[in-house]
Amino acid sequence: MPKKILIVDDESIVAQDIQKRLKEMGYAVCGVVFSGEEAIEKAAAVRPDLVLMDIMLKGRLDGVEAAKQIYERLNVPVVYLTAYSDNHTLKRAEITQPFGYILKPFEERELHVAVQMALYKHKMEKQLRESEQWFATTLRCISDGVITVDQNGFITFMNSVAEGLTGWKQQEALGQNVA
Repeated sequence: MPKKILIVDDESIVAQDIQKRLKEMGYAVCGVVFSGEEAIEKAAAVRPDLVLMDIMLKGRLDGVEAAKQIYERLNVPVVYLTAYSDNHTLKRAEITQPFGYILKPFEERELHVAVQMALYKHKMEKQLRESEQWFATTLRCISDGVITVDQNGFITFMNSVAEGLTGWKQQEALGQNVA
């Protein structure tokens, strides 16, 4: 099944061109919207695998704020497509932890690589989160006391058995030197 991509760009000709290119690459375009508000609403409705987001959008929400809300609420990765590369814009976009950033005008190959890499990175991050959750659950459930430390000897985790043995609560011990 092809990956679903939502396009958010307030220039309809640009959005249509991106839609055409994505379809030629074998992706399913699940929507084209023109504002940040529409992007959030459409993403919640169709649950895309990826959002291609223009940073500068007309309306109350620009692309940066819309991307932030989409990722926080839905865990859908965002790749920015924009003509703006000034430092202020880049810093604002950087805070949202985008999965890619493509400057307009762009070549088809750039778009294809950015989409593939964003989808792959998101998949790997999801697998890592699941592994971390499984590992943390395992450590909490075993009957031995477990304390983990970083390379500098600072506590990063304690299970409940270790809390009982030491008399410390995990929240108090986190970041403390094990010595």
